[in-house]
Amino acid sequence: MSCDSGPIVTVAEIMETDIIAVPPTLRLEELARLMTEKRISGFPVVGPGRELLGLVSQKDLVASMLERAESTDGEFYTSLYTEFSQAFGMLPGGTVGDVMTPYVYFATPDTDIREVIELMLVRNIHRVVVTDQRRLVGMVTTSQLLRVLQAIL
Repeated sequence: MSCDSGPIVTVAEIMETDIIAVPPTLRLEELARLMTEKRISGFPVVGPGRELLGLVSQKDLVASMLERAESTDGEFYTSLYTEFSQAFGMLPGGTVGDVMTPYVYFATPDTDIREVIELMLVRNIHRVVVTDQRRLVGMVTTSQLLRVLQAIL
């Protein structure tokens, strides 16, 4: 997307900076518990210096549960419709590092927000992490963009 007149709004102006990030060593059961308690569907995965390693979402967690389901009976599918808190016993063993998506679309604080919106639309994604020299500094989500839009209108 060409932004000939310069950025209207930069990512730095709207990004959320109070981000819960998880380490790749976090157990999947704890990830599910964190998703349930915080009502957040995905988290950046970071190393010790907050360097971005990937992203883990409900989609990744459910995919790992479905892989396990291939070797179990139909009882699993019934539990899939319950809350994560009721399905903890059905989670496969493993860690966030086992199921995370290592390739993440990201922006920098000075990126024009129009570029982030286009990226979200084209790639059908709901969150874009914001990095500064590969370190996590923020995030922009579709929910956040809707709140900004509501404030403008």
